[in-house]
This record gives sequence, structure tokens and C-alpha cells, in this order.
Amino acid sequence: MYKKAVFWFLLFSFVAASPRSVSAQTERLALPVQTSVDRIVIDPGFGGKDFGAAGCMEGVYGKDVNLQISRKLAKRIREELHLEVIMTRTDEQFVTLERRTALANMKSADLFVSIHCNAHQDQGVYGIETYFLNLVIDANAVTVVAKENANSEKNIKDLQIILNDLMLNTRTAESRLLAGYVQASLYRHMKDRYSFIKNRGIKQAPFYVLIGAEMPSILIEVSFISNPRECKRLMSEDYQDNLCEGIIKGIKQYIRSIENRN
Repeated sequence: MYKKAVFWFLLFSFVAASPRSVSAQTERLALPVQTSVDRIVIDPGFGGKDFGAAGCMEGVYGKDVNLQISRKLAKRIREELHLEVIMTRTDEQFVTLERRTALANMKSADLFVSIHCNAHQDQGVYGIETYFLNLVIDANAVTVVAKENANSEKNIKDLQIILNDLMLNTRTAESRLLAGYVQASLYRHMKDRYSFIKNRGIKQAPFYVLIGAEMPSILIEVSFISNPRECKRLMSEDYQDNLCEGIIKGIKQYIRSIENRN
């Protein structure tokens, strides 16, 4: 615990001290803008020995809900968008955070979408939010980052490597664009069908699972499994289907936007 605390203190200190220099270096190293999408990697968060957050309902865990939603999302993307979809896990297997983006890179994916259930110690907290990778972390995202990064193989010795990877990330602008389209469409779609849907917006944070991705990548916190109302909804087929519909609409908008730049 002490090493983890030191790691995050150093990381956030670095972020606070030098966001401008990091941003400038990222811009200088930017790759040509993306012009098409043919292959998407869907990443169900957690799995195997990593249960993720426990839901309000007995026996409900984030890893299972993440997989259920991801399977539906992958199937619908194949059928509706006619794109190739690869999943980082298809069952209860354990996959390290580092191997998930490594798989996406190896398969030359065009997009990386990680699906997670959010959690908070206050059961009254609810809503939908979408993240993209950046050193400039939102203050209210610190708890989420610590939770999602908890099972990484990285430790304090990897600090400089992690910072270098973040500084060299070449897809920040496109990841922000993807996150914006997905968050907006997901919120609108769910708000039209359910009450008490909160738009928590797009946020930026140094998630291990996004580090090193060579394509636009986002992490979607689809709802709070710690909230009684949202936990019950997350177990519903209809709610899961509608989450997938909202995400797909956002991906469509992103693809249309980059095609229109040509």
C-alpha cells in the first residue's frame, strides 16, 4: 500500500508540475490523423481472479456485467457496423491490464473500447462517464483511477516508463473526440428511455489499461454497480442493450467525422 501511495503521489505531482511540456511534446510526436476504422478491440474490464466492484445485489460483480455488455456490444458492432471485433477476453480468464492494449496493438486495431462498471463508497452516486488517456487528471477521477489501476503488474519502479509512454501517446486528440461522441450519444440515448440518468461527462486520467495503445482508446464507466437503482438496471437485458445502442451511435458518429475530414 505504501508503494502504491508513493507512486500516485509522484505521478500526480509530475502532472501538476508539467502539463504544458507534456502537451507540447505530444503534439510534436503526433501521427497522421486517423481516416478509417475497420477493426475494434472491445475490452471487458476485470475477469478471473479480479472480480471488480461488488454490486448492491448479492452475487453481482463488475467482471460479469462488463463481460455481458461487451459480448452484446461486440455482436452488434459486427452485425450493424460490419466491422471486425476482437475481445480481450471472452470468458472468465484473467488478463493483465498491460496485455489488453498489447493485444490491440498486435492486431493493429483502429479503436480500443474498455467497458467498466463504476463504483463509489457513497451508494447515492450514479451516472455515466467516459475517459481517455492523459496526464492531466481530473481531480474527481483520482478514486476511479486508483480502483481501475489496482491490479496492474506495474509498480513504483515503472514510474518513468509510464510517464514516457504517456508523453509519447499520439492519439490523445482522437481519443478525446471518440470519448466525446460516445459519452454524448450514450447519455442522450439512455436519458430518452430511463429516469435518473446523469451525464458525468468526459474525463482524462492515466489508466494503465489505456497506456501504450497505438489507436484512439477510451474507457467507459457505463453505470455505478454500487448504486442500488443502477445495479438493478445493469442486470437487465434491456438496459444492457440500450447501453450498447448508445455506444454504437457514438462510434458511428466518430467514424463519420473522420471520414468527412478526407
